[in-house]
Amino acid sequence: MTNLRYGLVKDSLERSVVRALDYVVSLQSEDGSWLDWKLPVGESDAWATAYIGYKLRMVPNHLKSIVEDSRGRAAEWLLKKEYAEGGWGYNDLVGSDADSTSFAIIFLDSTGRAPPYKSYKLLNEFQSNDGGFSTYKTISFKNSWGVSHPDVTPIVLIALMTRYGPRHPRIVKGIEYVRTQQTPEGNSQFEVWNL
Repeated sequence: MTNLRYGLVKDSLERSVVRALDYVVSLQSEDGSWLDWKLPVGESDAWATAYIGYKLRMVPNHLKSIVEDSRGRAAEWLLKKEYAEGGWGYNDLVGSDADSTSFAIIFLDSTGRAPPYKSYKLLNEFQSNDGGFSTYKTISFKNSWGVSHPDVTPIVLIALMTRYGPRHPRIVKGIEYVRTQQTPEGNSQFEVWNL
């Protein structure tokens, strides 16, 4: 924010972190959202806001004041953007999806705001018979958005565990699905979010 703040930070790595945080905060919209990913359906707002807000929880305690206001404004914006069914989507042009809803849940939970119960209920509807979770519940055309994904399933499980214990049947089934998707090296067959 100011050269004074950078001058007070003695470590060059920490100075870089402070500058990066200032940059991320500067990209936040007046309404509290962040925008990213210019795709044919538009820019992501709910997903981007939930993801960035959640990731900013990892800021070291002595630097949290840089992002505290931004996270609070993002959480308030996100609560206003919740769909009637309890979910969130990539943006207003698409419906609720499992990963946007999951990131919204874990972000809100990380700010001390209780995610709505209906959000958890909605997430349960994304689970397939194989235990994995898909991005969308139903798709009227053939593509992979409606099938289980090893990159979506872990974030849904983390979101569900903010309400249910690790022994909950849906979580146990989801973890087993993720294990079946691992290569002999232990990696997922698809990219997994760095949580």
